[in-house]
Amino acid sequence: MNVEQDDIARRAASLLQKEPNLAVNDAVTQATAHLGLPRDTPPPSTALVRRHAQALAMSQLGQHGYAQQRYERLVAIIDLIRQLEHNFPRARLVLVGRASEGHFDADPHVHIRFIADTPIHLIADALVRAHLPDPEIQTFASRVGVLEQLHSAFDFAPLTITRCPPQQLTHAHLDLQTGKPIAQRTLLQLEQLLTGEK
Repeated sequence: MNVEQDDIARRAASLLQKEPNLAVNDAVTQATAHLGLPRDTPPPSTALVRRHAQALAMSQLGQHGYAQQRYERLVAIIDLIRQLEHNFPRARLVLVGRASEGHFDADPHVHIRFIADTPIHLIADALVRAHLPDPEIQTFASRVGVLEQLHSAFDFAPLTITRCPPQQLTHAHLDLQTGKPIAQRTLLQLEQLLTGEK
């Protein structure tokens, strides 16, 4: 890592804090321009931007405030998964990606896999009953075929629920787009993570 990349990452983290809906790549582009660096300057890694974003949040909220914020966000996700599992007892729900590790710094996104053949409109109705913004239904061309998704949001991050018919989810431990291993937790594992937070 060089000084320029660190400066870009720090500036991008600051931009992301002011504009939470900004994508990391866009924040890096804006930060590079703001610092007056050439457009072809090697960008910092997303991980470096997120480390700066975490440090910035910790410095503003304090260690306890940061931990409390993370705890509250995990509780909101757990409450939704618990409600969906209650409404659809045959479905299996898994939180995947960075949120499953309790990371919400820089460009946060909550990705939930809904593993069942349940019609997508019934899941959408359940989100509305959970008082989330009206979800938008879209299709997603994944590595295991076309899947249906619901796009809504928590107050701290966008939410995507991907309905995965069990027979299509042939490699459940992999990212549906890249095919790389992906972090994931079930409701029980999230509750255990939460217990460790307190």
